[in-house]
Amino acid sequence: MSLLDSSALAEQPERTVGGLPDHVVGRPGNLVGTAVLTGADLRNANLRGAGFRHAKLDAADLRDARLGGAFLVGASLRGADLRRAYLRLAKLDGADLSDANLEGVEGLTQGQLNRARFNSGTRLPAGLTGVEDGKR
Repeated sequence: MSLLDSSALAEQPERTVGGLPDHVVGRPGNLVGTAVLTGADLRNANLRGAGFRHAKLDAADLRDARLGGAFLVGASLRGADLRRAYLRLAKLDGADLSDANLEGVEGLTQGQLNRARFNSGTRLPAGLTGVEDGKR
């Protein structure tokens, strides 16, 4: 195949993550913005550094997802399942984690959690505490 021959590329099926093309998410700096991914199956997805500012991820399945450095400022993650997700350096300022399951997440700090919103239905990882229905 020559460098100009793109027929081999056309034969490759496009990979997707939660219905989004692989080239849109999972690469540092890519911004999905106000995407609506309510109920999306994003298990095991590599979303490192992805931008989800004000995105709707309510009830999304993010178990074991790699969200290190992801930009989730103002995102809605109400009822999302984030068990065992990796959240080191993820920006959660103003993110709504009401009723979300954060049990077993890795890399989440009290400081990140303090900048997010959650309620009494939010399941927090061991060692972290929250203020019900409030943002500190």
